[in-house]
Amino acid sequence: TNEKIFKDVLSIDKLKAVASIYTSYREIMHKRCMFDFDDMILDLISAIETYPRLKFDLQEQFQYVLVDEFQDTNNAQMRIIKLIVDSEVSEGRPNIMVVGDDDQAVYKFQGAELSNILNFKALFRDVAVVNMTANYRSTQDILDIATHIIRKGEHRLENLIPELEKTLVSSNPEIKEGSIVHKTFDTSLHEFHYVSRRIKALIDSGVSPREIAVIARKHKQLEALVPFLQGAGV
Repeated sequence: TNEKIFKDVLSIDKLKAVASIYTSYREIMHKRCMFDFDDMILDLISAIETYPRLKFDLQEQFQYVLVDEFQDTNNAQMRIIKLIVDSEVSEGRPNIMVVGDDDQAVYKFQGAELSNILNFKALFRDVAVVNMTANYRSTQDILDIATHIIRKGEHRLENLIPELEKTLVSSNPEIKEGSIVHKTFDTSLHEFHYVSRRIKALIDSGVSPREIAVIARKHKQLEALVPFLQGAGV
């Protein structure tokens, strides 16, 4: 037939069943005075919004708030932040400081919202933006290459906030200068063979294994390298 059905319509019955089960599950948990870890944030929000005295007590207790890894906050966590700092006494200028880097956002799959950083300036009055550009972990060559790659992203705060400058400067004189070598291989097996033999050669030349690291995008790539290291006697 030519009948068209939106695929989401087919899952409505399943979603209704899940909602019913979840409701029963929550009721049983509350009767037993138990909390699911994933629901603790939602329960806290519900408690603060239900009991004004609790909200006032928290606002009085936490008059200075620091939020680290702010780029990984989701809407529920942001709601808690606003409930705690939203005191009439602050007049829209609470004592809150957030630290975040959109280039390190890794929890999008858990609902993290970069818009929390963007909206922060609009949420409160007289917000000061402090750029931290001194880097103490890498050489300038690595920072320059990383910057060249990361700036290819379209939805970066550096492109959305005019006064934000994120050009990092190597600021640790104790870091030795190194070299970056780019190689291509026909297959991953060729790559693993080269890496394992290169590590073996470095160790044989006197380099401490503690000074050697292999970084991969996925852990399974490191697991695939292990037999090659064993074959090389590493």
